Amino acid sequence: MLKEERNRLLAGIENLASVGEVQKLQNVHAQNLKSLEVQLQNLKKKQENHCQLLKQKQKSDDAARR
Repeated sequence: MLKEERNRLLAGIENLASVGEVQKLQNVHAQNLKSLEVQLQNLKKKQENHCQLLKQKQKSDDAARR
């Protein structure tokens, strides 16, 4: 009976450890996701700036042709 209780408690501890590991992994994944979202925002800003520069260059080229 004591051995069964001991085994049950050990299994509970192992389960808690695995839950803790899962939580750590979730935190790591959340941090990675935030980092990727920031990178995506930066890339979108760069793309918008690039598009604006291309439009300005096109207008400048069109004006120079006239």
